[in-house]
Amino acid sequence: MPLLSNLSVARRLVGAFGVVALLICAVAAVAAVSIRSLGGASSDLVESSIPALEQVATVDAAAERNVGLATRHLYVFDGDAATERAIAREAADNAATTTASLAGLGALELSPSARAALETATAANATVAASMSLALTRSLRETVTNAEDRSGSRSVFDTRIIPQQQALDTALAAFSSQIRDMAASTGSRAESASSRGMVLVAGGAAIALALAVALGLLITRSITRPLSSLRTAAERAGEGDLTVAVG
Repeated sequence: MPLLSNLSVARRLVGAFGVVALLICAVAAVAAVSIRSLGGASSDLVESSIPALEQVATVDAAAERNVGLATRHLYVFDGDAATERAIAREAADNAATTTASLAGLGALELSPSARAALETATAANATVAASMSLALTRSLRETVTNAEDRSGSRSVFDTRIIPQQQALDTALAAFSSQIRDMAASTGSRAESASSRGMVLVAGGAAIALALAVALGLLITRSITRPLSSLRTAAERAGEGDLTVAVG
């Protein structure tokens, strides 16, 4: 109080407004941190889930395309070696695409369950690719040798490729589900960050308000007390008591 009493009213008010401004800046800083946290969580959501789901779609489309190519190779263009070779090259390119896409997914930040699902899908894809290569190689050999019996290649398609492709589809669906779960988890974290930010902002605003009120009361008292003393001294002086001290 003596320190405030020695300051002019203008300086007291300037000091009070300065403190309130600092408190407001502190609340704004807390809000900025909260927003930055929310933005980071949302960015993680976009950067991890969307590319992953796009690559899964690429793998699935390429794998399904290869099943169609195998059907054409074994049943539609059987006996046409040139066309079979062209189909085999396209199938090999598709297989390389699926392998590269799955390898790219492995570079993403994944949850343990998502990584396990990806490993299952990768293994299933390798199995399908191996069976596909075997079936097309046998089919071309049967064409070159003019074999009447083409069961060697077609049995691989019926007994291996079809069920293996179904297993790959299941594995890719499981991995996609894990990616969506990761996205949902990221969204929950973002919502949690937002909630924490709101609580911090509300708490900071309440503290700033309380301190501003307390500071206002302190400054008011520093002004009104001397005025009250002065009034009391004036009243006593008016009654003839000139010995009263002012201050």
